[in-house]
Amino acid sequence: MKANGKTPKLFLLLALMALWVRPVKAQEETDTTFKRLQFHLGIGYYLADDETSFYYSGTDNNRFNQYINIQEIERQIQEALDGYTFSVREAPSDFIYRNGISFLLGAEYAISPRWKLILMLHQVQLEAAGTFSLTVDRSNPDNNGQDIIEQGSMRGKERRSHIQLGVLRRFSLGSNFYLDLSAGVNMNTVEVLENKIYVAGLEFNLPINTAISLNQPQEAGNVSNGFGYFIAPNLCYENASGFGLFTRLVFIQSQVNLNNAVETFATTWVPAIGFSKAF
Repeated sequence: MKANGKTPKLFLLLALMALWVRPVKAQEETDTTFKRLQFHLGIGYYLADDETSFYYSGTDNNRFNQYINIQEIERQIQEALDGYTFSVREAPSDFIYRNGISFLLGAEYAISPRWKLILMLHQVQLEAAGTFSLTVDRSNPDNNGQDIIEQGSMRGKERRSHIQLGVLRRFSLGSNFYLDLSAGVNMNTVEVLENKIYVAGLEFNLPINTAISLNQPQEAGNVSNGFGYFIAPNLCYENASGFGLFTRLVFIQSQVNLNNAVETFATTWVPAIGFSKAF
């Protein structure tokens, strides 16, 4: 998902204004026995920006072309194509992320009935997918002059973690319902787990570190860091004993870095639901 340049700034401005605006129906809270500590557990649907998914095409440092031109890899593909030679027809392209389920863990510390400090942790495993094609050097049995095309695909997996620290402003809606608006800083880590090639019934592990020998594929990448900010409106219900339910929409704009090869400032949305307990 992508957003134009004005959307994040407008979103941030509105959120900051809302933090300071007193709600019309807010109830005066003078109780000094309010619960100070609250924990959250939930799940979300992680809508990732597709811009960094092209890393798994192997275009950084020409990983894909170098790999399939390794003599042993080329021999295996050629054997799977009944001994015919081949060439790359269409380079890997059309990469997207398959949005995944994320897990949320959080804590809030109330410094007043309306203001809290918030710490949230998100983790998700994403899968990227794309395609490529080969031209097989053999005659077409249909004699129509068209090339024989072998379709291939590529997959990648990565683990993302977000640590978010910010402030939260609570608005009472009455009847134990609340609107919480939070904003703050976001630090994320990305670990590339694998990058695979599927062609002619074969599966190959494309090296995911550009600094290593292509003859020695590795199964784990370095962990890369990025920084940005988040905004999260949250509608919740909380009873007198401190048990609650919440629905939340998290907006994240943060630097996303994959193995120091692909880096961009990406937009992410995470709609989420969960439950909470205050003490």
